[in-house]
Amino acid sequence: MYAETPAFLYSSWIHKEFFMKKKILVGQAKRYCLLAVLLTIVGAMVFAQAPTLDKLRFSRTVVDGVAVWNVSEANKQISGAVVIPETHEGITVARIPSNAFQDCIGITSVIIPNTITQMVSSVFRGCTGLTSITIPASVNTIGQSDFNGCTNLTSVTFQKTGITILTSAVVPTFPGDLTDKYRAGGAGVYTRTTGSNTWTRTGDAPAVAVTPPPVNVSLDGVWAHTDNPEVRITASGSTGTFSSIGYTGPLALDAINKGYVKIGEQAWRNIRSTDNLKWSAQTLIITVNDSRPNVAMGTNWANSTFTMSADGKTISVTGVTSGNVGGAYADTYTRVR
Repeated sequence: MYAETPAFLYSSWIHKEFFMKKKILVGQAKRYCLLAVLLTIVGAMVFAQAPTLDKLRFSRTVVDGVAVWNVSEANKQISGAVVIPETHEGITVARIPSNAFQDCIGITSVIIPNTITQMVSSVFRGCTGLTSITIPASVNTIGQSDFNGCTNLTSVTFQKTGITILTSAVVPTFPGDLTDKYRAGGAGVYTRTTGSNTWTRTGDAPAVAVTPPPVNVSLDGVWAHTDNPEVRITASGSTGTFSSIGYTGPLALDAINKGYVKIGEQAWRNIRSTDNLKWSAQTLIITVNDSRPNVAMGTNWANSTFTMSADGKTISVTGVTSGNVGGAYADTYTRVR
């Protein structure tokens, strides 16, 4: 049997527990509030100390079977003189898409590398702090309203004549009459005073010493077949293995289905340097019967010669097959990375 708790004791216990819980909750709230304040202060300190020139974001894409980077976005806190790199993680930076730097009001100048070919639209729109920029000779197209709203832009250098500038009377690409002046005057340095709509060609564009990118004379890396970029071979040391095999035609598909060609297995072997930009190797060849050209009969190793282009971006593979199919062959591969 359980004794009944007197009403006044029950009531006192409830009130006591209520106020104890309230006290605990108030204390926790104070601690959480203090923690939030500390996190805010620490976050502000970390943000204030963060570098202002390393806030570019990149997105990867494939152009003509070759991987390149876009400068996809710039943190709005970026400021000062901005240098866009020629490469990111060893891959060329080739394009600046729409709105990449829009409203980055802290930027004062930008160096665009000689690897950029296209600036899409509104790239630097609203960058009111931008005062000067050089458009390199690699650029072929300047997009609609790329520099619209750049009210303090007073110096623009065009490294070549004939760049296509997409513009309109409603939303001009450059402030003032710069587009018309460039179309008439071509490459050169154009300046104006702040607030003026009149630009003047003040001199020729200075010669730019273009430092060629270092040539990667090693076969190590990932290579994509030029005609069938789904086929990729990763070379390392004396061997190359299939890292990707896509649909490349009925013969290759038959060889894949029969297990003659597999991801992770060797495609090249016994790679040896023989001369500057040349190697000897053995290449895996799918063998066929002349009467059934789309039916894989097996594979065979053929002696091959690898010749790399001077810029290190492509290799040609030539040789003569043997076994149940014969004849000379030639393939070309493009460096992916």
